[in-house]
Amino acid sequence: MFTEKQKHVVNILLVLVLITLLAYYLIWPEDFAYFNLPEILIATIPVLAYIMMHLYNSLSNKGDYLYFSGGLLVYLSISSLVFLLYALLVDDVDNKILSKETTSNISDINVVSYFLLQIVIFIEWKINISKWKAKKV
Repeated sequence: MFTEKQKHVVNILLVLVLITLLAYYLIWPEDFAYFNLPEILIATIPVLAYIMMHLYNSLSNKGDYLYFSGGLLVYLSISSLVFLLYALLVDDVDNKILSKETTSNISDINVVSYFLLQIVIFIEWKINISKWKAKKV
């Protein structure tokens, strides 16, 4: 899926993410059990970068798992945005700026995007299963 140079970047990012998360939880161990925004940013941004590298590589070469990569990119983008705005939305509900219905609708967007991701995964699975059946015959 990646070129040698990109594999090197992926490995470096993986190590950096693990070290960053380890340092974060060593400094603030109480955040481990609670919802926290830095963890979302630290964990999601590299995954989005990996997906974009894969999709970029697929422009020049015939790539596998394009539906899955595209669906995951859309889902993680929507989900990250919803979770990053979560703290603001909860605070706004407490201050009666946004209604509970509005915040519920925003969380429903995340649920719908997850459901669409599952459909895309099923489509990708069906495409790959048909390739496997064609190879066996």
